[in-house]
Amino acid sequence: MTTLKVLDLNDWELSLYHGLELKASAPGFALVEAKHLVFGDQALSQHRRAPLSSHSSYWHRLDASPVRSRNRNVRTSADLVFNQLTDLIASAGAEGQEVVIAVPSHYSNDQLAVLLGIVEQTPITPLGLVDALVAAGTTGAVDFILDVSLHQMTITRLTAAEGMVKRLTVESVPESGLLPLLDTWLLAIADEFVRETRFDPLRIADTEQQLWSHLYAWLRGEVQARDYGLYMEVSNKSGNWHVNFDVRELQRLTAHQTRAAVSLCAEVPNARLRLTSRAARIPGLLQGVRDAGVRDCETLVPDATVQGVVGNAALFAKGQEDGIRFVTALKALTPASQAFRSASNSRAVPPSKPLRVAPTHLVCAGVAYEVGDSTTLTELVPGYSASEAYRARRASLAIDIYREHEGSENFLISLECGDVFAQGDQTLLAIRVEGHGA
Repeated sequence: MTTLKVLDLNDWELSLYHGLELKASAPGFALVEAKHLVFGDQALSQHRRAPLSSHSSYWHRLDASPVRSRNRNVRTSADLVFNQLTDLIASAGAEGQEVVIAVPSHYSNDQLAVLLGIVEQTPITPLGLVDALVAAGTTGAVDFILDVSLHQMTITRLTAAEGMVKRLTVESVPESGLLPLLDTWLLAIADEFVRETRFDPLRIADTEQQLWSHLYAWLRGEVQARDYGLYMEVSNKSGNWHVNFDVRELQRLTAHQTRAAVSLCAEVPNARLRLTSRAARIPGLLQGVRDAGVRDCETLVPDATVQGVVGNAALFAKGQEDGIRFVTALKALTPASQAFRSASNSRAVPPSKPLRVAPTHLVCAGVAYEVGDSTTLTELVPGYSASEAYRARRASLAIDIYREHEGSENFLISLECGDVFAQGDQTLLAIRVEGHGA
């Protein structure tokens, strides 16, 4: 038995897995020049500096529409999809392999047909197409799943009956994707630059790219805000300028946009909404969900889609005999069935050893304190000092930290086992103590 290969086509992070092991990942960006064609992070680094050569919507459109290009290998959006997919396959060493393709819920039948036509020209063989969010929904009890891609937010409604998870509806929320969100943040920060320094970083392509890249790095966790202040600096031959921007303003902008987007979920009594790990990384998004009145909201594990596909591997074992199918219903994974089989190892992972465990305690100065449903850190940790009330709340696979300010509760960060929360000269370490909690 060979390892099932899974290709996840969310354009924020296109990913190719061998079983549950990530082999290659890249964002859906392309830089098209006369003699050069680059993708992923390298193209992303020039996204705002070379707008006429930069492309980011070809995976979203997934059609044969023409693109601006002086490169003889690129004439249409489909050409960009083909070239990046070929690069990703080579990076993962998946040439000649059979692959299950997990596609965004919002792809139409026409787009799926285009995708299959492109895949046929690449060095992989598709075993089948599966709705990525249906696959993710097999890993736990859920009514809605919210995902974010580069250009839109998608909310997929699921139903579970007789051990099967099926797709009911798909709602696309345009202008709510990562790039529109970054544009909103960029404008707010540029206004702060103008107020503080009289310099507009969006007036020059190079400083706009610097600002955009810094924001993207913060979103990916590569840059940290200190006491909510995100230090932003841009420079060119004329000088350098900086501001210390309050990231809570960015969180508020996101929360406001998200609150309207998830209103449909709030209308369903006791709706169980789950966020993909991508969506949960966006600061303020979880707060917007809760502001909308959705109380049962948790984050899926990062590889939930892949778990769902691998856990249903038998469905795709003979995919070629019946032709390529688009699957929108999968078997729900019970704790026993989540003992997935590995590529070269038919032994199941025991259910008693989950892929991730939930933290139960926060450690401060060598002492562990158990976190309950909700408590302030000053109540939890004797002697813990804070200028404002920080609150800890147990989630399914993390401890969520909030900050109460002027009567509102703002989500800050989710701490998994081993993660650290720093405030001033004090740090809190999230750990799990067996025998406590679920």
